[in-house]
Amino acid sequence: GYDRRRDTKTRFYSLFKLMWQYALEDKEKCSFFIRYYYSRHYTSQVSAERKVIYADVMKIFDTSFARGTDTWWLFNHMLDVIFSSAVKVLRGEIPEDDETAEKLFNLLYHSLKQYLKK
Repeated sequence: GYDRRRDTKTRFYSLFKLMWQYALEDKEKCSFFIRYYYSRHYTSQVSAERKVIYADVMKIFDTSFARGTDTWWLFNHMLDVIFSSAVKVLRGEIPEDDETAEKLFNLLYHSLKQYLKK
């Protein structure tokens, strides 16, 4: 789980693992996520409602990033990458194993690292 005393990379990995496991646990839910969030039904109003739902998660997420960083955008980037990769796993295009999870985590961590507090 989340422990503020742990280093940033370890905390980020804990969040990643929860999101990755959630994305892989239900093929239909994962496919729905991708279809819905890229459809015309996902409006700015829906996005605003999601911000309210994720407010507590974002308070924790925000603490790791430099002031002025658009953490909502970064969080959504993580979701996009995780769920689109999960769809590939669920279709059998890439393996569902620790190596895939590690590669995906490193890709995300290094893309977000530049925004972390120094």
